[in-house]
Amino acid sequence: MKTKTFTVKINDQDKEILVKTPSLNDQREAQKIYNQSFTDAIKSKSVVRAKLDDLLKDQGLWNDEKQAQFNLLQKEILEGEKRLAKGGFSLNEAKDLAISIKSKRDEIRELISVRTSLDNHSAEGQADNARFNYLVSVCVVYNDTKEAVFKDMEDYLNRSTEEVAILGAQNLANMLYGLDNDYESNLPKK
Repeated sequence: MKTKTFTVKINDQDKEILVKTPSLNDQREAQKIYNQSFTDAIKSKSVVRAKLDDLLKDQGLWNDEKQAQFNLLQKEILEGEKRLAKGGFSLNEAKDLAISIKSKRDEIRELISVRTSLDNHSAEGQADNARFNYLVSVCVVYNDTKEAVFKDMEDYLNRSTEEVAILGAQNLANMLYGLDNDYESNLPKK
């Protein structure tokens, strides 16, 4: 079972926090939360991801030109990363290529920002967030006692701006999705 630990101040005391991999039971309960949240979102007329492209086009927020630009940027980034990995050119050329790749990543991020924001409000996005919030509430525990830091999901949400909640969520996301705290700094750039 994978785990991660970190230390935070809680009530002026240093506490070692453990983020544990969700158990099978945790995953079952999280799926129930997902299903209920998805059903609630559909009942409240939230858009489903399959209709998101249509909505973006109808609202003039996405079009064939933006899609083509997105596809081109992705292709150029992939080609640049392959060229960097292969090497065989001067350090200055490599530096220029890495700067160009970073710039293209920034362009993609800006280009899809509206789409990403709307996706978070789709029925599936809301359900994904609810499932993840539940998992944080049960997988972030005190290392010494293994007791949950949060009483329940509502407690986690109420405390979501606290350092323990932020670091707990970040570390769980890293474990579940294979992310890296320093993702951007570890991308090829020189």
